[in-house]
Amino acid sequence: MNKETVDYTKLSDSIISQSNQQNNTSFEKNATQANTSNNGHHSGFCKALLAVGSAITFIRNLVLNTLFIIILLLAIIGIKACDSLVEENADLQKVATVSKKSAPVLFLNLSGTISDAPEPSDGYSRLAKELEKNLNNTSSTDVLSVERALKYASKDNSVREIFIDLSNLYSVTFSSASRIAEAVTNLKKIRPSLTVTSYSNSYTKGAFIIANACDKIVLHPLGNLNFKGMSLSNIYLKDALENFGIKPLVIKAGSYKSAVEPLTSNSMSDEVKEEYTGIVNGLWEEYLSELPNKNERNKLSALFSNEQKYLDLLAKFDGDEAKLLNECQVVDYLKDKITITHEYAKKYAVNKTNPSKVYVMYDDYLKYHDSKSSNKKKTTATVAVIYGIGTITDHSDNKEAFTPANIKDQLKKAEKIKDLKTLIFYINSGGGSVTASESIRAMINDFKYRKNVKVIVSMNSIAASGAYWISTAADTIYATHDTITGSIGVFAVIPDVHVFLNDHGVYHDGVSTSEFENYSIAKKMPEENRVLYAYQIMSTYKKFLTLVKHSKYKLRLKDPKDFAEGRIFLANDARKLGLVDNIGNINQILVKEKKLLARRKHPNVNVVHIGAGDDNGMSLIKTILSSKAYTFIPNEYLKLTLDVIKSAKDKPNIQKGMMAISPVSVDFN
Repeated sequence: MNKETVDYTKLSDSIISQSNQQNNTSFEKNATQANTSNNGHHSGFCKALLAVGSAITFIRNLVLNTLFIIILLLAIIGIKACDSLVEENADLQKVATVSKKSAPVLFLNLSGTISDAPEPSDGYSRLAKELEKNLNNTSSTDVLSVERALKYASKDNSVREIFIDLSNLYSVTFSSASRIAEAVTNLKKIRPSLTVTSYSNSYTKGAFIIANACDKIVLHPLGNLNFKGMSLSNIYLKDALENFGIKPLVIKAGSYKSAVEPLTSNSMSDEVKEEYTGIVNGLWEEYLSELPNKNERNKLSALFSNEQKYLDLLAKFDGDEAKLLNECQVVDYLKDKITITHEYAKKYAVNKTNPSKVYVMYDDYLKYHDSKSSNKKKTTATVAVIYGIGTITDHSDNKEAFTPANIKDQLKKAEKIKDLKTLIFYINSGGGSVTASESIRAMINDFKYRKNVKVIVSMNSIAASGAYWISTAADTIYATHDTITGSIGVFAVIPDVHVFLNDHGVYHDGVSTSEFENYSIAKKMPEENRVLYAYQIMSTYKKFLTLVKHSKYKLRLKDPKDFAEGRIFLANDARKLGLVDNIGNINQILVKEKKLLARRKHPNVNVVHIGAGDDNGMSLIKTILSSKAYTFIPNEYLKLTLDVIKSAKDKPNIQKGMMAISPVSVDFN
């Protein structure tokens, strides 16, 4: 994109000036021709030409002047947009202040998605989030915001109770759910008299971790627990692909690289079953141990350990799972949300005609306290946290995607911090593109040596394959108890569709100087190409092993079969092997780093979480839309406009052939 600044006012003036000069010249020529014509007895025809010329000149000037006015108006709207954002922020603070004074119950509606990374705070992203909420009835927040709100509440005596609604919590990682539960526990230590109640129509695994830290667990009378244990499974496509004449050509390095097995088999192999059994049993144990209430662990373990016993118990309650869970004291109460709201209203003498006034909403509460809080202490050291979430790809238009470009943007922000001492790379990814992984690893390595800072990787839920490739640039690797890591292997899948195409009359033919070039999807791959790709995969795998061994001293003398070959490990096993240095979440890492920096005469440490920033392209249009347009344009049209802007700047998503990706993805929802 051309980033040179264009002075549209001067440009427009120049165009108009040139147009006027051309018009004057044209007018003079027409006048001369008219005089000549008069002498030649053609005065009527020339007058007609003069009239047409004048009309064309008028239209041309009108169009150019209109264009100039439009550009000028856009500039004025752009300037006023800034004022609008300030006014909007002031209004939000006023609303939050009123809510804070009049509502004794903090209502945390944790619906939609709770993301690991901080959500973008620019105007366009906030508008897009609001549109998504209004049009599609979905919402989202991030774990940092929830932790912050609970921390504010621990020091705010006007908050008498907290009500956490988990009914529509669709997506949360094990790590984030554990952190929210930990935040509730910490709040209770500071304010033991404050009652925290959780509610849901149906508790997911992640929601139940949060609920278990609360004083009261309430379930809807028609609700249930939508989990009974843990599982890992795949859909297998071998026969289906063959029926369509498609045969995936798999080239891999690492005998345990089970990510490709669903394409080459109709069932899980015994080796993979053995590996997955260890993982799934370990995850279930970790899940139960993560529940703060020991009684709940025993209840769930006893309830779901024997399927027939559970069905027999359920039969005694005529299939009513909510009553069974209440009777077994897995949940404390069976109530609906309306009943709970009326109980709060009665308790705190709120008018029963509008009982929801008993609540201060989470968003308003957070905005109010964020606007009032400031870091008044003078700091001499900063710890910055950057984020890599999701599949690692070479390119993506999504500014929150795990790509080299987005990580580079975060590193640029970190580089501007003068007193930076430690960089923490928060990773939750099963891997992805080899080329993207190497590009990010090289950037982290370069940043570490140029800035002379410590780099720590914080693994959360999953940090395997390509994500581990990146982690080799770190000085220290931490992992949460539930983290799946390893999967050190490389593979490529090339779809062989020539049979399908030939059967439908599509062929390929031609000449080339080399058999390496004589390849098409409409013909069988030459053996030379297969061997070439196999060498490339093996070469990349050896580079992967070299990076791992150089990064972790304990692995240098070990056989790769013990820690590589595509095998996956839970955090504790990975730590014993030497793939991981310590066990702990991001908050525990920050506590340790602050203590370490305090010993080095940095008592006040600032922590900066660097999230995704606004797109560079079309930011002016986005700013105008996000601050002005939604006041007079219907939501449906505004959403369409934003989608058009997005698609207009889309780049092709070029996926490289080689992948370093984990075969498993654990669902805690």
